[in-house]
Amino acid sequence: MKQHYFILVVILFFCIGKGTEGKAQTRECLTKDKIVELYQSSMEAVTYMSKNNWTREELYSERNQEFIYQGKTLLFCKMKWKSLMNLKEIFFTLYYYSYEQDTISNIIELTTEEINCYNAIFNQVIEEIKNSPSSFSEEKDENLHSKIYDIRGKYTIIFIETLKGTPSYTVRICNQPQLERIIANIENEHKEKQKKLDYVDDAFERYENLVESGNYDEALRTVDSLWDVIPEYNPKIITKREEIMALRKERKIKHKLNEGNNYYRNNQFEKAKECYEEVLNLTLQKHPEANRMLDSISRKMAIINSRDTIIYRYRDLRQAAFSSLTETISQNINNFIDNTEKGEFKLTLLVDFDTQQQNASSIDIIADDEAFDKKEPFYYTYIDRLLLLDLSTLSPPLMENIAINAADTLIVPLLWNSKQITVTRKFKKPPTIGAKKGFGEYREIIQSNFNTNQQYAASGRYTFVVKTKRVFNVNDRTVTANYMDISLKKFRTVGPEAMLYSMICPGAGNLAATQGKKGWGSFFTTLIFAGLGSAAILQTQKHYIPIDAKYDKYMKYGAYASFGIAGIIWTVDIFKALSRGCKNLKLSKQLRRELKMGEQSIVREPVVIE
Repeated sequence: MKQHYFILVVILFFCIGKGTEGKAQTRECLTKDKIVELYQSSMEAVTYMSKNNWTREELYSERNQEFIYQGKTLLFCKMKWKSLMNLKEIFFTLYYYSYEQDTISNIIELTTEEINCYNAIFNQVIEEIKNSPSSFSEEKDENLHSKIYDIRGKYTIIFIETLKGTPSYTVRICNQPQLERIIANIENEHKEKQKKLDYVDDAFERYENLVESGNYDEALRTVDSLWDVIPEYNPKIITKREEIMALRKERKIKHKLNEGNNYYRNNQFEKAKECYEEVLNLTLQKHPEANRMLDSISRKMAIINSRDTIIYRYRDLRQAAFSSLTETISQNINNFIDNTEKGEFKLTLLVDFDTQQQNASSIDIIADDEAFDKKEPFYYTYIDRLLLLDLSTLSPPLMENIAINAADTLIVPLLWNSKQITVTRKFKKPPTIGAKKGFGEYREIIQSNFNTNQQYAASGRYTFVVKTKRVFNVNDRTVTANYMDISLKKFRTVGPEAMLYSMICPGAGNLAATQGKKGWGSFFTTLIFAGLGSAAILQTQKHYIPIDAKYDKYMKYGAYASFGIAGIIWTVDIFKALSRGCKNLKLSKQLRRELKMGEQSIVREPVVIE
């Protein structure tokens, strides 16, 4: 009885165990047939897994997940669920893929560490193979520890065993011919894309060469031909088109600018204006050079429109040229005045330019012949020099580089005269200036010159020339400007030759050397003692019969003494005259040297023409 009870318990346990295992396989591990059914439809697979307590690991499908097949990377959408079987996780993964117009079957993987589940599915496949031996083929891959069964016309099932580390087992169902077709298509697509890439690269290289050579039209056609060849290159094509359009625009701007400049240089201002305005239209009114040239054209056009009615002042337009001319005239006039003692003339300069840059300028001089000394040798020479000034060198007046009417007038009425002033310098005395009327204004200048220049220390007679120059108004003869020159023309002083004068007459040399300041004492004392000596001699010869021999003797001695004193005084006077003459010569040596080169200027005020 006990034995039968034991057998019954074993049978019940076995039945319960078998029922539980079958339920687990059906609910969690899935059967081969169910996996094949789910393989046919991704939507059905999602519905089934959701209703049978499988947990979705990702809330949404993961797109572009890599799936490695035969060393090729394919991109699929992926969904993954997990469940438990005998306290071990089991994973069900669905890959679904659409390639162009072909919608292929899904790829399903069941991965678990539970070998019983793996074996159950494997045994189911083996059972199907046994029932239909001609409808499949078998292949083993030792490298992957996998077994591959191709159920012809239906699916390919692969059993993969991963034994390193924690063992895991994978059952994969897929359509192998379709995957191989995908790989072939991908390879073909890659080759085709590479051809397109090579074609695009060559086209872009050709584009760069065309741009560099300036053939923008052909470059534009080249990049346009690449549109949609490789869609991801379309943004680059747009960029290249924009570059070409910018370059074409820049070239057009440069061309129009050069064209406008050529018209501008040829004074075709209306055409130049059109070119510059087109440049501004192309640059949204933001081209500095075009704006500057348009401003210049506006100024030029204003001048052209008014130049026939306006005559401009030449010196305002050509100040440097006019100043150079007046400076040349002033120099010639001053040379003229310096070489003539007196004169009067009126110089008239007329500057005249028309809009054709024709120079009609002239110089005219009216001189008063009666006012001049006909013996002046340089008078007409300097007049001719002024009349023959080269006025053709005057720069034509331009405004904005446009010839205009311009005129100017310069009238110089001039009168000059010379006076001589004699200054006497006596020995160790201030100079004495002549008291002629009109010399008062020059006294201080001459006096100051004597006080500050040592070379005027020699006593003598100095002759100064004062030349007054007056520029006057032609109409009322009023003086508008005064100028003056003072120069030392000559001087006379007695040097060592004064000794000869004293040898001839006592005191005469000193009188000459000191301008009458010294010498009179020597003259008179010598004369007195000589007279006393002569009187004494006459006294002794007055009586034929000597009255007193002793008296006669004293008279003779007195005469000899008088003549001796007179001789000594005379001799001393001679040596004094020599000394004073030598001193005069020494003091005047530098002045004499300077006067050999011409008159020595003390005051120099050249006539200035403005």
